[in-house]
Amino acid sequence: MAELVRMVVHVSFYLLLISSIFRKTCADINTFQEATDFVEEKTSRICQDFADRLQSFEVYNGTDIGRCPFSPREPVHDAFASGEILPGLGDNADYGRQISERASSVFYSEQIAAEIRPWEQETARRLSNIDDQVLQDSLCITGTLLPSWEDVYTGGLGAVRWTRYLDTRTGLSRIFPGITMPPDQSRNLSIDARLSQAYVQMFSPQKDVAIVVDITMVTHQSLMSQALSVLLQTLSPSDNVAVIINGNLQFSHLQQVTLPFPVSDLLDKIIPQDLSQEDTKSALQAGVAALWDSNACIKAVLYLTDHAVNMETVQSVLKGLSEDIQIFTYSFNPSINPRILKHLACATNGSWEPITDDVTMVTRLTRYYGMHHPLNDSAARWTSIVPDRLSAGNLSSCCCAVPHPAMRDPLQSLFGVLCVDLSVDKLQQAGATDVNILETKAAVTPRCPVQRYTKEEVEQLRPEESKCSRLDVTTGGELREFIERAVRTTAGALETAAQVVKLLPTCPFINTQYDSCTNTTPGMVPDQQYHRPVSNSTSNIHLTDQARTLYTNMSDSDPHKALVDSLCVSSSAEIDWVSVFQQNSGARWQFFIDGPTGYTRLYPSVNDPPESCQEGSGVDPRSQSWYAGMTSPAKDVAIIVDPVLDDSLDILKAAAKLAVNTISKYDTGQLMVARQQLQSDGFQQGTETNRQTWLQTVDSISSATHSTTQDLRTAIRTAFSHFKDKHQQEDTKCFPVLLLLTNRHLDLTVLHETARENTPHLGVRVFTFTFGQLADNPVAKQLACDSKGSWAMVKTIGDLHQIREYYGMLSPGEHVGNVLWSEAYNFKYDGDIRGTTGCLPVYNVSSEYLSLLGLSCVHVDEIDLQGLTDGQMMFSELTASSTKQCPTTPFDEEDVQKLRSPEAKCPARISLTATDLRGLAEQAVRQAAEEFEIGYVVAQQTPGVCPFTGEFYDTCKKLPQSFQAVLQFQREVSRRSPAFHLPYSVDVTVGEETGLQDFIDNQTLYQSLCASLGMDSTWEVTLQRSQYIAWQFYGDQTSRFLRIFPALKETQEQCSNKMSDLPIRTWFSSAASSPKDVIIVLDPHYTENLSLLKTTASALIATLTRFDFANILTTSGQQLFPGMQRAYGDVRTSMIQFVNQTEVVGDSDLTHSFVSVQGIVDRALQSSNTTHCVTAVVLITDYVIMPSVLEHLRGKAFRIFTYTVGPWADQTNGKRASCENMGAWTHVASVEDVWAKIADYYNYFSMNEKTNNVIWTEPYEDRYGLGEIVSGCLPVYDIQSEFLTLLGVTCLDLTKQRILSFPNDGEEVFNAMQSLSQRRCPASQLTEVQIEKIRKPEAKCRGHQVAGTVQGMEDSLRRGTVTAQRTFVLDGQACHGKADLAATDSCDITSTQRTNSTLILETDDRKRTANMSPGSPLYKALCVSATLIQNWRTTLESGETSRSLPILHQYFVSNPSELTSHIRVYPGVAMSGEQCTDTGRHHILETVLAEIQNNVGAFLYPKTMVIILHNTRADTKSQMVQTVMDLTNTLSQWDHVNVVTSQGTVFSQTSHATEDAKDRIRSYLQDISTQDSDVVNLLHKATLLFEASTDVCNGVLFLLSDSALTGHHVAAVNHNVNATVFVKTFGGVANQDSSRTVAMEISCQHGGSWESADAPAGNYLGFFPRNIENIRDPVWFNRSHDFLTSLDSEPVMATCLPATHGSRTVGFLCSESNVHQLQDEIKVHSQCRRTELSQDQRETLRRPEAKCSHLSGKGTDAEGTTLGVTPEPPTGEASMEPGKIIAIVIGCLLIIALVAGPLLWYYKKRHNDRVDGFLRLDFLTDEIELDGDTDEVDSSTTAPLLTNQVE
Repeated sequence: MAELVRMVVHVSFYLLLISSIFRKTCADINTFQEATDFVEEKTSRICQDFADRLQSFEVYNGTDIGRCPFSPREPVHDAFASGEILPGLGDNADYGRQISERASSVFYSEQIAAEIRPWEQETARRLSNIDDQVLQDSLCITGTLLPSWEDVYTGGLGAVRWTRYLDTRTGLSRIFPGITMPPDQSRNLSIDARLSQAYVQMFSPQKDVAIVVDITMVTHQSLMSQALSVLLQTLSPSDNVAVIINGNLQFSHLQQVTLPFPVSDLLDKIIPQDLSQEDTKSALQAGVAALWDSNACIKAVLYLTDHAVNMETVQSVLKGLSEDIQIFTYSFNPSINPRILKHLACATNGSWEPITDDVTMVTRLTRYYGMHHPLNDSAARWTSIVPDRLSAGNLSSCCCAVPHPAMRDPLQSLFGVLCVDLSVDKLQQAGATDVNILETKAAVTPRCPVQRYTKEEVEQLRPEESKCSRLDVTTGGELREFIERAVRTTAGALETAAQVVKLLPTCPFINTQYDSCTNTTPGMVPDQQYHRPVSNSTSNIHLTDQARTLYTNMSDSDPHKALVDSLCVSSSAEIDWVSVFQQNSGARWQFFIDGPTGYTRLYPSVNDPPESCQEGSGVDPRSQSWYAGMTSPAKDVAIIVDPVLDDSLDILKAAAKLAVNTISKYDTGQLMVARQQLQSDGFQQGTETNRQTWLQTVDSISSATHSTTQDLRTAIRTAFSHFKDKHQQEDTKCFPVLLLLTNRHLDLTVLHETARENTPHLGVRVFTFTFGQLADNPVAKQLACDSKGSWAMVKTIGDLHQIREYYGMLSPGEHVGNVLWSEAYNFKYDGDIRGTTGCLPVYNVSSEYLSLLGLSCVHVDEIDLQGLTDGQMMFSELTASSTKQCPTTPFDEEDVQKLRSPEAKCPARISLTATDLRGLAEQAVRQAAEEFEIGYVVAQQTPGVCPFTGEFYDTCKKLPQSFQAVLQFQREVSRRSPAFHLPYSVDVTVGEETGLQDFIDNQTLYQSLCASLGMDSTWEVTLQRSQYIAWQFYGDQTSRFLRIFPALKETQEQCSNKMSDLPIRTWFSSAASSPKDVIIVLDPHYTENLSLLKTTASALIATLTRFDFANILTTSGQQLFPGMQRAYGDVRTSMIQFVNQTEVVGDSDLTHSFVSVQGIVDRALQSSNTTHCVTAVVLITDYVIMPSVLEHLRGKAFRIFTYTVGPWADQTNGKRASCENMGAWTHVASVEDVWAKIADYYNYFSMNEKTNNVIWTEPYEDRYGLGEIVSGCLPVYDIQSEFLTLLGVTCLDLTKQRILSFPNDGEEVFNAMQSLSQRRCPASQLTEVQIEKIRKPEAKCRGHQVAGTVQGMEDSLRRGTVTAQRTFVLDGQACHGKADLAATDSCDITSTQRTNSTLILETDDRKRTANMSPGSPLYKALCVSATLIQNWRTTLESGETSRSLPILHQYFVSNPSELTSHIRVYPGVAMSGEQCTDTGRHHILETVLAEIQNNVGAFLYPKTMVIILHNTRADTKSQMVQTVMDLTNTLSQWDHVNVVTSQGTVFSQTSHATEDAKDRIRSYLQDISTQDSDVVNLLHKATLLFEASTDVCNGVLFLLSDSALTGHHVAAVNHNVNATVFVKTFGGVANQDSSRTVAMEISCQHGGSWESADAPAGNYLGFFPRNIENIRDPVWFNRSHDFLTSLDSEPVMATCLPATHGSRTVGFLCSESNVHQLQDEIKVHSQCRRTELSQDQRETLRRPEAKCSHLSGKGTDAEGTTLGVTPEPPTGEASMEPGKIIAIVIGCLLIIALVAGPLLWYYKKRHNDRVDGFLRLDFLTDEIELDGDTDEVDSSTTAPLLTNQVE
């Protein structure tokens, strides 16, 4: 019993103990009080255990990084992985989803998911598969949480909803119970643990945040919207927020955060706008202002931007900013320099973050509230009640923060957050009513942390790219001292290096020359501090345009050698720069600027973008104001800008800007623009603000001021008054300087004004710069010479460097010793960040004047300085205006003279009058003309031997070596020799060795070239006598060459002109032609000729001078002037405008026009508006001149010069009109003809007598850039000719500005030179005999009847085709309402009725003519031919004078495919008998059309045919011979032919396929016998025939064979044969399958076809299609008889021309005449046209059985091969037979064996069985976790490493 009692007691005790334990573990939770107590206890325990494990983990990881020390631990289950990988997953009604109470799930942040997904489906994620060490750590340690979480979950009795771990570094979440989610939700930023309210409220104390967003680019809209959304999720209900988007202040006041926050309303406002810096400043200041009254623990401005911010904005924001406000900046545009944004953050103990993607965005955006205070409080706290995002209901979280262990992170930053989530709804459903307990605990606001991070601690927390730069000094003064010491050291070293380099033949330094534009600099890596790739290991060079020109054209002469030496010297500074940079990164940029060329050597190296490397795109550092300040003494600079003309205005403005930039902070300056409002406040300090004002003044000059000389003198007086004021105040700088920039011609009054004002005690240095055509200005030069200054011409952008060179003429260099600092400016490679540069000049200490080598500099930026104590004050001090010590020895006049450029050297004063200058010039012209005329006579008397000596130079190709810049010519010239400018007509190719003898084949040209050498001595002496003389030259009438002195180099455009327009140059026409009255009559009828007609008329007008009278009219009745007008420039301009407005006339009456001409002549005589010399009427026409017009012109008192223009003009009667009226006829076929033939015009108006009266031209623009000039000229004659024949014109030029510059008599002399009295009528006029001798051969007025008929026939055809084309387009409308179109049928008249046109029609069409309607095809066809009758009638009437050579017929043959078939003949022709039958009519229509088409086609597409007759069998001979004859019958008289047989060839070479030639072939073939010959030899003979023919156009090779063809015959056809190959096979042997296949291969490889014996001979013609578009010249051919009369008629010669419309041929117009009279006059050469067919087109032409596509694997003809030209053989190497390949391989192997065998034996003998070491391969696997078991495998493998087994 006792035992039983004892047992009961023990059982009861154990039951009580178990009950107690269960109650303690699974306590009843019925109220919020019980629940919160339970959760707080569990959370604290979990956090403590986790912190302990984290401590041990850190200890373990300190010795074995990468290993997870905990076991067992839970595998990693990705909540988004597909597949059944979560154990125990099942439905849970309480959660409303599937959960697993046996495992946890991992939610990866976007950052981690992007790195490790997708992975293979597996139940447990192995840590060894995860590369991210941070992620491995988090997964390792959180894998131990499952037991603790199961405990609290089970004990919570359903009140505990979730247990979570939230990771700080990766943003992952680990949650229990485990769940899965669809993969499409994986890219969801809200999944990031750092954005959960539990994390935010636990980690961040109460904060007030102002979010400022600036967005300017739509490309950043999406990312910036996401960023704003993320930032809003970092806020909790205890926080306040203000949001300012693009300056919108609507939400700029703080408002408390409520959940859920209305994010969408704000995101809709993220719209790009154009923002200014003022907008940014206002927005940032508003954000700061929102936090002024804040009492929050954290006060932060979060600034999001995608555009740059300048320092002024940052300084305004920082001014007065409270120390407890942090600013965090986020840039979304990687192209902007982040340093200013980083500076703004660093200055407020914030941080800058680049946001470039949504992967790392959350990490960067949530970092800001972890940079405020260390994490000292890890107690559990409750968060506010929020909706459960993973299931239904609301929850509140009890969380604790876990910091990093102090041993790992002294700052104890947050490692992660552990939370237990309490379900509010579950407790309320269970009856709990004390929810206020939970609300009270959640509402507790944590205390603000007592301790804040220091600046140093915040710097440790910043990511590497966001760290704030720290210099190795603490104050701005220390940095300045360090920099100045470095500059002095480097400058001294450079001067020493310069002396060393002079003494050594090669550079003794490293001398790296890495060009910043070639991307060759080594070690270039992106650098966050520089916001670009840089190289800290070396420097590179940045070349200006001037330096690059020298750098790429290196030589041993100066200045190339000087650049080489300078590059060597500057490279010596590299070692100092690297040392300085390593000591202190505040020396941000170190560089050397070369004085002579402006290149920069920069350290660290940085490359330039391609756009900065283009010519003219870079900025020369010498043009910066700070450079001028450091390389020149202090000065007072007055700039006078005088843009009186538009000429070179842009260059003048650029020069003025450059002059402004020579005024530095050490100088004072002022700028005045003549005639504009002058500044009255005198000199101003050379600050950036004042320079900008002056630059704006220059920019405001939009056009010429047209100021007067008085305006300029006023500006000069004003400037000197300011100099006097400074002098009286004793406030002058070292040098007073006046810079005068003008494009006017200065007169002597300006010189006198300056001399009067610039008194000796003022001592103002005057520098003058002249621009444009008036740049060559002796007064400007003298003005500078009188004031110890210098003068320079600035004619191009390339001359602008002369502006800044003035301050190098003030004083020699002096060692100052003090480092000079620049104003604040933006360094090129620092973007918008301002800085200052400290420099010292580097001098050539061995030079006479201590000349400048360059500047040694260091650049410091404002951001670096502001980070130091007193940095801002030091920056202001360095950049402020300052003073400089004046040089001890200024340059005197002798020194300045040495420094002046050659053209600016000061000469003695010039005292020449305008009268003297004119007399000198006229005497020189007379002497030159006389020397030429005498020289020409001598040259004629000694053919081939020139009596004068002199080099031949060409202005474009062969130039003398002695070029130098000469002031009066404003360019480089050679005063030792003239140069020629040759026209296109000279066929001698000019080279370096070309001499006068190379032109001896052209005696006319040779004699003129030789005679021109005689003028050289006169030209040279004249130039030496006066520097006011400009060009001296001679222009040749016949050859149209120009010889000019001094020699010059012409531009490419000038060289391309080739003097084609020399005859219409003002100087030529003024001297070559006597005074005359000219009336021009324009008669344009064809639109196609209108442009050419206008060009001809304009050229003729250009030959007129002010000594002539002129008028112009058209045959349509328009007339420019009522009477004659003197041909001044404005009159000539009006005449050319009249020409340009002229349109094509319709029907016109030339007779009426000449009546108007007579009226003009009569009125001129009455009004004395005439020269009283000679009257010339110039008729320019492209149409017919009727005989009635010729009759009207007989006996008129004026000469007629006819210019027939274009292909359809009436050349016959045009010539007659001139011949009968003492004029000349010229035909102009092209624009080139205008220039080639217009010169002939002068011969008829030359003076015909010697004169010494020099003719001065009107002012005109100089071809070579000297501005307005006047030329004094004399004509030069052949004085030995029967009557004076014009040879050319010689001239001398003076500039108009030069003449007018003489104050006493300049204007008077110029007016006298423009007097009309210097020209008079010649004493005698040319006689008819003399005129006939002058006329060109084709214009001779005798013996031109036959040629006239030929020309008349061709002109008629050309006119007719135009008419037919137009009528065809009108589709019959041209004939509506007109007479009957049918005319008379040729069978209805007799031979005596041949006056009207007749028709030849098909019988059925003849019947329809009686009742045809206007819209019928027959009507349209007859309309086209009917409109030709008037042209035919006109042609016949105009040829009445050639009755001995009548035109027999003119007719039109329609093309049946476009018009109803018919022939219209004029005059009408009578037919009878067989011709009038149905068959006869059809035969005539068909035969005539075929003959014309064949002749026209053959003329354009001539063929060369070679036929190989390989006949070996008697039974095939007849058929094969007939085939040969059939083939020859397809040829015309324009084709060539030959036949090759085994017995030889018919002709020695290919012969014209005339009827005689065809008969000879027929006779030859009848006599040959069958013979078995080698086809290869026959093919070789055929190839030789093609090679011997030089004019093969469309080659055709026919192989006719009756024997079997084999494979070697394919290769026998030469690939280079110039022919398309066709093969025809005869008989059974030749048509066997193998033989036929070979025949197809031969033809297919050469673009042809195989044909069977029975195929028509003409099939091959399809491979030679013809296109008769764009034919302008008629085709002539012989006919054996006149087809319109009878077969026994005399032979005739026909000429035809197709009338086409686009690609459609309407028909053919033809004419016939007597062959025996025309055949000698007609020189006909066939044309050569080819049509290219593609492979597919040729394949289509082949018969089905001959398709090349049947040859599978065989080569076929190449695509697009030109017919008649064999396709080119493949360019690759020929294929090699397999046997040869095998043989080569075996041979190579044998050679290798023979060589390698002995070597291998020797090698093994030396190393056999030696073991040099062992290779130990270690394999260590990570822990393998499967089903909770952990195994560790550690194995190793040892293997001997045999050296003789390892290659």
